[in-house]
Amino acid sequence: MHRLLLSLLLIFNTPCCFGQPASALLSSASQALTQLDTNAAIGYLEDFAQKYPSSAAIYITNQRLAEMYISRKNYDSARAKLLYAVSFKSSHDANTYREIFDSLDNLGSFAKNYFTDIGNYLLLSRVFELQNNNRKALQYLNLADTICHKKHGDCGNDLINCESYVSLSFADHYIRTGDTVKAISRLVQYFLAGEHYSYEAAKKLKQVLHYKYSIKEIKQEIDRGIASSIVRDGGKNEPRKVFCFTIFGCTICKNATHTDREAWIKILKQSDYLVAQLIQP
Repeated sequence: MHRLLLSLLLIFNTPCCFGQPASALLSSASQALTQLDTNAAIGYLEDFAQKYPSSAAIYITNQRLAEMYISRKNYDSARAKLLYAVSFKSSHDANTYREIFDSLDNLGSFAKNYFTDIGNYLLLSRVFELQNNNRKALQYLNLADTICHKKHGDCGNDLINCESYVSLSFADHYIRTGDTVKAISRLVQYFLAGEHYSYEAAKKLKQVLHYKYSIKEIKQEIDRGIASSIVRDGGKNEPRKVFCFTIFGCTICKNATHTDREAWIKILKQSDYLVAQLIQP
């Protein structure tokens, strides 16, 4: 956690963007976290939030505060910080905003871009869940999905990656609320997409399937899905032709414009591809 705040200091030590008092507060918070003094860290970050409510760093500092409040089961305070963060509009320009993300060298490039927009919504959903308000929890998960479409609706790969990322939190929510069917349904849509977070979705899907099915049942379901697969005309926002197969009650469609049914079946069966995705360690 403190590494993120230390990274922010690279930005706040630049006089043109922020004043020295802001940098000093974040430096003190980072030092407190290094020393495992969360009381002091909370104090410094709360001071920062009070003195610099329009700073672009609020997206990140409020999330850090929320995480610490959650660990103390102070859910009301965590919720307040996150609600402010998700409704907050920075007065700084987009270049400053990007610089903050670029300084977070301990995150992958995808996580940098989604750290605030998506992360705060997902964490807020978790807070509502911890307060036994599953309706609100699901509402903020759906809002995270909405942000994916708003930001990446014109880029298929980025949209799939974003939705795969959010799917991990959807699945966790459904599992905790006892609905493994919905968890599986959500993850199945993304685990074969080939993007970074699609591989994470595959790992989680494997875990969820083992809650509900035996290895033999998983293999049988895969075989049935491949045997009943078809190629059909594509619909709205789909390629001209799509290859579709259904597993665990969920239909997956892949581009078949230049790849026929037999070729897709070969891909899925080659070296037991689906079995490896969903069963093997």
